[in-house]
Amino acid sequence: MRVVALARAAVGATLAAAALAIAGCGAAHTTASKTPSCMRQPHSFSPYVLSGSRLTVRAGVIVYAVEGEPEEYMTAPNPSVFPWLAPLSSDPGVLSSVRLCKTYVSGFGGPEQIFAFRAKRAGRAVLSASLAPAWRSVRRAPRRFVATVTVRR
Repeated sequence: MRVVALARAAVGATLAAAALAIAGCGAAHTTASKTPSCMRQPHSFSPYVLSGSRLTVRAGVIVYAVEGEPEEYMTAPNPSVFPWLAPLSSDPGVLSSVRLCKTYVSGFGGPEQIFAFRAKRAGRAVLSASLAPAWRSVRRAPRRFVATVTVRR
């Protein structure tokens, strides 16, 4: 009887871990590292916004902000760090940040950083990212990242 109870507990733990993986969560809280969970990157980032774009979505949708480093900025004498910091939402009540396990990806045009935001309620939020400190003194630096997201019910 004890073996059956242990087997059921093991199956229950396995199903719980699988449910977390399916839900898009990363590592659960651990007592050793105290690392909060994160959302795994999906295979496709849709819907997404690039700098300068506008997007309208329904509440509950995950929106991805994609920062791509143009090829012209990837060579010397430009700084070797990524040009932008993480984007912030102008209204976290409308669009709140979702922690991804990994934000750096290599896209077709070069390195990209991906950030996720959850559309929470109807309204408008502007996602903006300042230039990284190393880029602020560069004469022909890229512009800061700005995108507008409108959330409908």
